Amino acid sequence: MSEKTVFIHALTGIGSTGEKTASLTYLPRAAMEAAIDTDLKIPVIRTSTLMRALRHAKITINPENISYDPSLLLLPVRTPAGLFAWITCPAALGKMKLLGSNSNQTIQGFTFNPEVQAYVTRSCQILLDRELIIEEYFLRSKYSNELDVIALELAKNIFSDPGYEWWQKKLQMDLVVVSNQTFAAMLQTALEIRARVAGNSAQIARKTPYLYEELFPAEAVLITALAAENLPTETKLIELGNNLSTGRGLSRLIMRASSYDLGA
Repeated sequence: MSEKTVFIHALTGIGSTGEKTASLTYLPRAAMEAAIDTDLKIPVIRTSTLMRALRHAKITINPENISYDPSLLLLPVRTPAGLFAWITCPAALGKMKLLGSNSNQTIQGFTFNPEVQAYVTRSCQILLDRELIIEEYFLRSKYSNELDVIALELAKNIFSDPGYEWWQKKLQMDLVVVSNQTFAAMLQTALEIRARVAGNSAQIARKTPYLYEELFPAEAVLITALAAENLPTETKLIELGNNLSTGRGLSRLIMRASSYDLGA
């Protein structure tokens, strides 16, 4: 049974279905799983949440055919030059198993030199006077041929639909790889936080009138893999997460052939 790499491109913020913490805060990080670096937890969305969205989109698949919880791959962050960029890190790229359309080699992971603060593509458009500024961070950057290949393949796979030509070019140019530690620090400020009323219970309302919910921002990209026959090849629009009636969770589901096979 062949496996397909699945990208989830958030068109609106994706709400979490994570478990409630002691402070009554709902976070994608409440559903974290360990990544390659033990100091970093990659935010994920539960498999059950994806299953519900697939059923609503009339895509039938068994839970055991989802290789792992959809995890964050690309995080959009503000930049003074070029409006925004997507950042990722070696731990997040460790989830990626993507066959280059013009290559016989599998892209898997990224080689990161700890002496370099950030890697950029050679066509990067977000440097300001040769300096990389992301959010409040000033980072020493270095060009990477390896990142050029990864950015090109991601752009062609995620934004291949008509009308996404600008986005495809943007991802090819403005993908940045930072260290796992820097990525973890940016997760503290780059995810969207919204407050909502705690609930109908007067007792809960007296103790904590609001719940603070953390969302994956629009333009974030998550990755997982599905192993099933007769999966659709065209991009699907799905609603993912909670509070869908408020417009959250609208996402593009992109399925692409992977470079490996799981057997019969």
